[in-house]
Parts: sequence; structure tokens; C-alpha cells
Amino acid sequence: MSKHYNEENAQEPPTVNQRKLLTKVFLQKTFHHVWLNSEIDSADKYVDIFDCLMQASEGDVVAIHINSPGGDLDTALQLIDAIESTPATTVAFLEGQACSAASMISMACENVEVSEYAYMMIHTFNQGISGKFSDIQNSTDFHRKWWKEVFEKLYADFCTPEEIENILAGHELWLDANEIMERFNNRKQIREEQSTKISNKKQIQINKLVDLIQKNNIDLGEIASALKERLV
Repeated sequence: MSKHYNEENAQEPPTVNQRKLLTKVFLQKTFHHVWLNSEIDSADKYVDIFDCLMQASEGDVVAIHINSPGGDLDTALQLIDAIESTPATTVAFLEGQACSAASMISMACENVEVSEYAYMMIHTFNQGISGKFSDIQNSTDFHRKWWKEVFEKLYADFCTPEEIENILAGHELWLDANEIMERFNNRKQIREEQSTKISNKKQIQINKLVDLIQKNNIDLGEIASALKERLV
């Protein structure tokens, strides 16, 4: 179930963590609050959350409150896709357990706030398969490759390569609130540095192109016409 909150017309006051984040970053934004406070069930139970993420605009903030042991992987992946697709800013509030599939959902959010009582457990997924031996083998081979790609994408820069390898081999990783926040902060720093490098590289390429145009007195109109002819 989702609720909507903004500073001007608040029926329920935000929690201490929310208030701190609102004051620092998101003043004058429209907030949409959604809760994942139980085991993650089939996707049809979360239509309101999908709708909230789809309907939210670029100026909105969707706050996702998480206190869940995990659950249905396919539902979690659909929620992750909706989070990554929304034009709104997303914030995960970890307010209890964020285990298994629930930890995956937190990884998809742009911002994360962690309660001092929160904790996280990361592990590989469980699957029961029945049928002919050849079908079981094919399914196992496919899911092993598919899951490795999904897992590495979601937990990149949060878990080390060694930790990812151990988790995929069947080990669990447990983290307390301080460890969770430290890892999210490190991930944010790594990604900001990567973004800066990409921006700098693009700027260098643009500068080289500008220099080339200026040195050779190239007419931009001629370039545009030539490109258009190639595309036709």
C-alpha cells in the first residue's frame, strides 16, 4: 500500500531519519511512500507500488520503506525494473531487516537511509526444479549463468569480487547498520568517480572535435548534410 506525503500537506509526520533526509536534500518535493514490511509475495500484490513508480514524475521522490526477510525473486526483479525505470528520485529506508530479495531492491535505489536497528543478509537464490534429468540440467545451467549476471550487476561496488564469488558458492553475508551504510557510501563514491571520468573523457573528445573543425575550417552544415545523406 502506498501513501503520499509532502511538506505542505502532511497528515503523518515523517520519522527522524526521513526528516533528516528531507531537510538536507529534498525540500519542496512531493513524496510518495511505499512499504515492503513483510515477505515479498507474488507480483499482483504490488500493483499499487508499480503504479506509484510509473506515475511519479521527475520532480517527485519515492520513499521505499524496507523491513522484509525477502521472498519471491521474480517480484523483486519486477520491482527493481520499476525502480530503475521511474523518472522520480528513489530512496530506500532500511528500517529493520533487508534480507535476500529485499536487499536486492535496496541496491536499485539511488539513495539509502539506514536505521541504527537495520541489518542485511545477502545470499544466492533457492530454486526447486522437477522434470526430466535433461530439463533439470538445462534449467540449472541457464539459471547459474543468468543469476551470476544479475547478481554481479546489482551488488557491484557494494560487495567485493571475492564476496560475490563466495555468496554465489552458497555462503551468506550478514551486515549490521554501520557496515551497510559504510558500503553504500563507498559505492556512491566509486560511482561518482566513474561518472566524473566518463564526463571528462566525453569533454576531451568534444574538445578534440572542436579543434579539428576550427583548424580545418569545416562547415558544420556540410557535416550535417553528409550525415543525413548516409542515414537516408
